[in-house]
Amino acid sequence: MTKIEAIMLLRAEGYAAATLWHISDVQDNYQATDEEAIAILDEVLGSGYVISETFGMIYNEAERMNLKKKDL
Repeated sequence: MTKIEAIMLLRAEGYAAATLWHISDVQDNYQATDEEAIAILDEVLGSGYVISETFGMIYNEAERMNLKKKDL
């Protein structure tokens, strides 16, 4: 499967895959093994700060688009 096919599969399953991070994003700037680079990406992308900021931006964009919030 090519990278494009993988992205298309993820999108078809409902995932936003426009910005995928790769170990090279770490290794281009740091001397890191593949395992270390993955660990960094997992830690950063799974951090409370990134998650909180993402949900905040989702809220802002939904508001900008005048989407109605669901009653939970």
